[in-house]
Amino acid sequence: MSQVFIAIARDKKIYFSSPYGEINFRHFLEKYDGRKIEIKLAKNPVSDEMRGFWWGAILPFMRTLDEQWAKLDNDAINEIIKKETGISIFNPITKRDEKIAKSITSDASYTLRAMEAIDWVRVYAMENYARDIPDSEEFLRYRNSAPMK
Repeated sequence: MSQVFIAIARDKKIYFSSPYGEINFRHFLEKYDGRKIEIKLAKNPVSDEMRGFWWGAILPFMRTLDEQWAKLDNDAINEIIKKETGISIFNPITKRDEKIAKSITSDASYTLRAMEAIDWVRVYAMENYARDIPDSEEFLRYRNSAPMK
């Protein structure tokens, strides 16, 4: 049985986002009294700013590296990077390790994962093209200075 409760720890107490969440948790405690429970820290979700930096600066930057990257759209580049920065598992059919793509900026992803992908792009661009990725603060200033319609 797996049940997830989302709460915030503050001042050595637990606070739920709604009264329903707290009531549901109390019923859970009554039902499973005396059993071990596992409490995990929630992962930091990818922020809208980081997601914007990824899709608005990092992926377009990759298209400026050479003609091969220029032919690809943002979605294709994102898929390539997801696979390159994913996990390796052994495939018994092909008898070799294969990369499995992991999400970078989806709602299911988290900040550390996105930072790892950005670092992969930084290293790749420096080693292969002697270029550095765009500055995130500069990108945010540029994006926020755009006129609103």
